[in-house]
Amino acid sequence: MILPSTFIFKGGIEGETSIEHIIEVLKKCNVNYFEAGFTQRGDISMESTPASLGNVLKLLKQNEMKVMAMSTTLLSGKDYWSQSGKLNLQVEQIVKTMIDIASYLEIPYISMHCSDEKNMQSIGYQQALQNDVNIFTFLADYAQKKDVVICLENSISGVLCCPADVLEFIERINSPALQACLDTGNSIYSGMPERWISCLKDRIRVVHFSDVRLRRLRGIVTEFVEPGEGFIDFQKVYQQLMDNGFAGWIVLESFGRAKQDDQKVVETLLNRFQFVNKN
Repeated sequence: MILPSTFIFKGGIEGETSIEHIIEVLKKCNVNYFEAGFTQRGDISMESTPASLGNVLKLLKQNEMKVMAMSTTLLSGKDYWSQSGKLNLQVEQIVKTMIDIASYLEIPYISMHCSDEKNMQSIGYQQALQNDVNIFTFLADYAQKKDVVICLENSISGVLCCPADVLEFIERINSPALQACLDTGNSIYSGMPERWISCLKDRIRVVHFSDVRLRRLRGIVTEFVEPGEGFIDFQKVYQQLMDNGFAGWIVLESFGRAKQDDQKVVETLLNRFQFVNKN
């Protein structure tokens, strides 16, 4: 159930780490499943070609490896729609490319956020919400035809910030290709992971184990840290997921640093979350 992300690897967030290296390290760590970070360049990216993806799929099958989820940072800060409410062509290209690649590589889930708060500053909440409904209805329909599920990830701010709003949004679109992704670090801004789990329950298909630390400096400041180094009680979160019928995948959300030992980083994270693999 645990998925190391390719973002963990040195240079992974920029797509600089080869699929060969990722597979080599994960095999040494006895890992057969992982999450792919979708990047601007690299083996699984906006620059992927049918030939390069064919090579990726071949390597995965040769090594009995499987990508179970995909996420991206390419949508961060992007305006999802124009002033007229139409989907931003750049956003559409990114998401549809992710879906196409996920379909080709037999990846069942991709995760993405709703639009952020700057998208609704000029038109107000209700119109922004309707725009997101239109956009995700279109994207979910496209994903369903490709046998891929979009998991709507909770964010720190934006059109959908509370678990009840996310659930209502998913139920309003009413597509099997639109479910939920819980990011534990992001959830602290609107009720902690427990509140999200009790509300969304089996809608949650992917969980990002991210962590935060609180610092007090003229108020409370949060700082994202390595999973297990902040204040989130992951054993408690995991038990509540199990109690609510969770049967999906847990992604260790960590981002590579220069000069790190990739194998050591992966092993450290896996050891820290051994309690997941015991169930």
